[in-house]
Amino acid sequence: GADLSRSDRVQDRRADLDRRIAIAEQDAQAIQQRINAARRQQGEFIQARQQTPGAAGAQMDAEIARLSQQIAQLEAQLNDLNTSIAITRTG
Repeated sequence: GADLSRSDRVQDRRADLDRRIAIAEQDAQAIQQRINAARRQQGEFIQARQQTPGAAGAQMDAEIARLSQQIAQLEAQLNDLNTSIAITRTG
């Protein structure tokens, strides 16, 4: 009767949440990979910049700053996503 259908609904909801969590965790991994790639790229620019004197490195400085901003945005996205995953898990 009614108890079984309620149980089925709860199981369906749990399965749906589990799927959403799995997708969100994949998204989090993808964001982390983008952060790692941006950090590597930034490190390469920093190394090159250290070997480039004065004004000739201005474009590199701009790229290093852009990458810093991109990394900060990605880290904020990752933090928000991880918070959502944690909330969904406890829900």
